[in-house]
This record gives sequence, C-alpha cells and structure tokens, in this order.
Amino acid sequence: MGRRTRTWIAALLGGAAALLIATAASAHGPGLVGKTEVLAQALGIGAGEVEQARDDGTLRDLLAGVTLGELAQARTDAANAAIDAALADGSITRAQADRLRELAADGGGRRWPGGFGRDAKEELRGLRGAVRIDKAAVLADALGLSANAYEAAREDGALRGLIAADRVAVAAALVDARDAAIDAALADGTITEAQAELLREAGHGPGRGRRGRGGGFLGGGRT
Repeated sequence: MGRRTRTWIAALLGGAAALLIATAASAHGPGLVGKTEVLAQALGIGAGEVEQARDDGTLRDLLAGVTLGELAQARTDAANAAIDAALADGSITRAQADRLRELAADGGGRRWPGGFGRDAKEELRGLRGAVRIDKAAVLADALGLSANAYEAAREDGALRGLIAADRVAVAAALVDARDAAIDAALADGTITEAQAELLREAGHGPGRGRRGRGGGFLGGGRT
C-alpha cells in the first residue's frame, strides 16, 4: 500500500473530514454518502460490520489491501446507489439524478484521484466569491422548513439529522441553486463561459453563500 493510500485511510479512521467522500460536498454541505457507507462498499460488508470493526480496532487491518482507486470507486458506487434510491422514491427528478451522477463520476469535479491541475486551481481561487447562494434558504426550502424553523433546528442540533434523513434531495437542491447562480453570473458578465464550465466541473467550487461557503455534496456526512 502506497503512502498516499495509507494517509487517506488514516484520515478516515481518525475521524477527520471525509476526504474520500469530499463537497459542500464536504464540510460546506450534506454528503450523498458517509464514510461508513463508502468503507462498507469497498470492503463488501455491511455498515454494521464496518462500525464493529472500527469499535474493536480491526478496521485498519481490513483496509490493508484496499487501494486508493478502489476506495474512490466505492465512493462513486455508493453515491450512485443513493441517487438511484432517491430517484426511485421520487425525492429527486431525473434531471437532478443525472446531474448528481455527473458530479459523482469524478468526485464533484476533477478532484479525484488526480484532481484539478495547478492552472485550474489558480483559476478557481481567482473566482472565489464570484458565485453566491443563500445556503440557509436553499436548505430550509429543501427541508420544507420556514426560516424560523430552520434556525431553531440549527440551534438545537436537529438540523444534521433532518439533512441526513433526506441527504440526496438536499444535495440536489444545493447543486441546482449553485448551477443557477453560475448561469446568472455568466449572463450578467461576471464570469466567462470557460469559467462557468470550470465552476460547474468543480461541483462545490469556491463560491461563497450568504451564510457560509456555497456547498458541494459528495463529502463526509456522518452515517
């Protein structure tokens, strides 16, 4: 196992932000899948067995033969399974499912395994703040909450559970909002077509919402 693979696994086992399953994706938004789901997919075992292995200290041994590429594929497979289930139960539309699959295919932009090149990263840094969404408003609407109910859920800690219960639909709403914001920025001349395409590829990108950074969707929600 290479050093990079060991580093990723150590991060997963150590409870760090889900690097493999990363979006607003990441810390900025709800994840399509959690770390446990990805590891279960990679190992071909149940989520309960992953949790047991984590608790009894044997998870690292189970992962000893798993490569970085296999973990990446497991993340994509788990995300696609979640998307399929949400489409089947009517939580998202076909268009939303297709967009989420597009992002899931490469981890929400050219971020996995090779990621964006240096020039693209510099371009994205330069676009920081060019695309803005009101993440709180998007989340409240996706969850069917009033602004006051959303704030109450956020303050009493219930928001995480509400998002986890409908994470794919919430992720789809965030992606829709960000795509719409990208289109608006393109239309008013704030960004070019090439920049818009780069931001769409980035999945969550560096855009900043009115109440925090604009979110992506693939990353590390807890299971």
